[in-house]
Amino acid sequence: MMKRNWFSLSLAAALALLLLAGCGAGPADPTDTAPAGNTASAETPDTPPESPAEPVDYDFSGLELDEATRSLTGFEGLPWGYVLPQSLVDDLGGDGRITLRTAVQFAGLDFQAEQVFSYTGALSGLTEEQRALTMGQYVRTGYFSLDDPEGGIAMAVADFNQVLAYLTQVYGAPDSCTVNNEALSGPLTAARFGAEGSGDCLAAWTGLDGAAVRLRLSGFYGGSIMVSFGMTAAAQG
Repeated sequence: MMKRNWFSLSLAAALALLLLAGCGAGPADPTDTAPAGNTASAETPDTPPESPAEPVDYDFSGLELDEATRSLTGFEGLPWGYVLPQSLVDDLGGDGRITLRTAVQFAGLDFQAEQVFSYTGALSGLTEEQRALTMGQYVRTGYFSLDDPEGGIAMAVADFNQVLAYLTQVYGAPDSCTVNNEALSGPLTAARFGAEGSGDCLAAWTGLDGAAVRLRLSGFYGGSIMVSFGMTAAAQG
């Protein structure tokens, strides 16, 4: 117990230092974290329909989530509902929503991690001046390129499949997985996602204890992958 308390205090101290450095300022523009993709040949009208993609055997050894996040007690080691020290909130101007951003590795890929602290009436005893941890997410953007649109889509789809496989290993099969509002079974393909990155693919884990996890690939911000962790009513209560 003393070891866990020491770890929590260390995390809180590190968080305070990062926030004092200005992480809680206004929202930043999405960061382009995707490397350039390989060129893919364009399909012609006579090209036959794309066959289902074969599953890839990923090696995620050494990439397990930390214990606190894996057990869904919080995001990046802090418990859901963690309240920022009021002096820190006041120093940051008392904004209604304070976001901490940092570069991280997730599922073997580079992401921007975001922790969102805000007021919520669902937390008992929280005043409107206080800010508590209510959401965390990993964001990876900037896949699509005018010079190589098909290569960018292929890379976004490949990375989505990699993150989906990782989350499935950690949390089990998603409760739902759709592409363009149709059920998706097996790996996503570029053809199913949509031409020019116009598609939308969403996987969700909603039957977990204390939190919900969602993975989304969309055309926003030049093609983006987002992994969102949010409190459920059970965690808020």
